[in-house]
Amino acid sequence: MAATEVTGFALRPFSALSGADRARVALARVLAQRAPLLPLDEPTAVVEVLPHPRTGAVLVVPRREP
Repeated sequence: MAATEVTGFALRPFSALSGADRARVALARVLAQRAPLLPLDEPTAVVEVLPHPRTGAVLVVPRREP
């Protein structure tokens, strides 16, 4: 939860969160499983894997081509 900065939501019901906050919590759940693959909403051919600038956690970002 700390890696995705959602610890502030721990005592709130999931149904009380906004859509964006629900998405962050869902991502935190996936990352906590240490899954070798990260499911994405849509097929992504090219992604960048970067360290988070503050925490060093792994960020998987779709690369958008112009």
